[in-house]
Amino acid sequence: MDRRCGPCHTCCVLPPIEETSKLAGVKCEHARQNRVNGCCNIYRKRPDACDSFNCVWLTSPEMPDEFRPDRSGIMLSVSIESKGKLHIWEDFNSMEESPILEWLKENGVTKHYELVRVMKRKTDDDVPGT
Repeated sequence: MDRRCGPCHTCCVLPPIEETSKLAGVKCEHARQNRVNGCCNIYRKRPDACDSFNCVWLTSPEMPDEFRPDRSGIMLSVSIESKGKLHIWEDFNSMEESPILEWLKENGVTKHYELVRVMKRKTDDDVPGT
């Protein structure tokens, strides 16, 4: 199964991007509102952090489609630096209220990764400067 981001651009909002000084939870200034022509105004020259990033949903075809971050309100990520940690970025949903946690347990993911809540945000009011 070849997955694509589609209209999801959660990764352009939740994680910080040091190369552009983008703060966690703040939509990137280069993210397009109209995603018909792609998601990024600087796509060909985007920062390395953006170029190398793939959320777990995108790289795990066994995950249900409804777990795509813009649908589920939760984005999962793993980085080389994290060494065995699965980062949980909560946007408009919480891990405890989501079926994702149960799916991770049922599929043995929690045996191999430590779950680390990186950010929890319910509304734009939770983020300074938005």
